[in-house]
Amino acid sequence: RFERSRWRTQARYLAARGAALGDDCLRATPRLEEYLAIGSEPVERVRRAQLAKASCLLRDNKSAAADSILRPLLDDTDPVVRQSAILFSARVALAQGVPDRAQALLARIPGSASAWENLGAAMLAGDYAAAEEILLGRATVGDWRS
Repeated sequence: RFERSRWRTQARYLAARGAALGDDCLRATPRLEEYLAIGSEPVERVRRAQLAKASCLLRDNKSAAADSILRPLLDDTDPVVRQSAILFSARVALAQGVPDRAQALLARIPGSASAWENLGAAMLAGDYAAAEEILLGRATVGDWRS
């Protein structure tokens, strides 16, 4: 019955994206690839499916492949897609050892999200003075994370 349902592509999209965002890339990847191969789906869904695929590639340490998906999304008109692409691209840049690119990307994200990513980057780099400065700055404005 599922194969003939008119909701099949939407169900595949939701299952694939949900699995990817739930960190179950083993299940998500084939579903995402099948969904993205359809070609006649709404652009908004396709872009969000591409983000999900890029996040799985990044988790699988395939940063170059993730980067090739993310670059076209960096200037997307949808702010959710654009900010997610920027965030994932910054993580790709860090994984590839290009912290300057990561910093430039993170500077494009409004709010505190970039500060928290910069904190992670500083900790990974062993730059504890920068990490402390970021933490103090966030604490000063009451932005706490556990």
